[in-house]
Amino acid sequence: MPIRILLACLALTLAATARAELATTPAQLHDMPRQYRLDGVVEAVNQSTVSAQTQGQVQEVLFDIDDYVEQGALIIRLRDTQQQAELAKAEANLKAARARAQEARDEQTRAKSVHAKGLIAQAAMDRADAALQSALANLDAAQAGLGQAREQLEYTRIRAPY
Repeated sequence: MPIRILLACLALTLAATARAELATTPAQLHDMPRQYRLDGVVEAVNQSTVSAQTQGQVQEVLFDIDDYVEQGALIIRLRDTQQQAELAKAEANLKAARARAQEARDEQTRAKSVHAKGLIAQAAMDRADAALQSALANLDAAQAGLGQAREQLEYTRIRAPY
């Protein structure tokens, strides 16, 4: 509002002094945004020193010192050849464990049907049950190994903590 009054006063003053010797223009009302110019220093709220949870050669550095980085952004990538190989090995172990578990399930189903007819001994049925339990335990171990291999691979990717 004070800007409007100032513009109106300025227009009246110019009109009174200009008279005939100066060209005139009608005053127009404009809303002007307020601007503040302040001196200051901007500093980071958080600074962090990051480190890897695994060893390896630095393959790629994606940011420089004092760059703005989003939380979770990939900032450094380490060479991951060994971790990729371990992941492939864990995936193969999981496939093999699934196949063994399926084979043990099939064998146990067959043994159960033959045992129900009284054609095999209880000991053979117990062995089939134990083989199935062992195969299922190996399957669980292979799944855990795959999770660990994935985590080790992720350790080669250093991310911003915040």
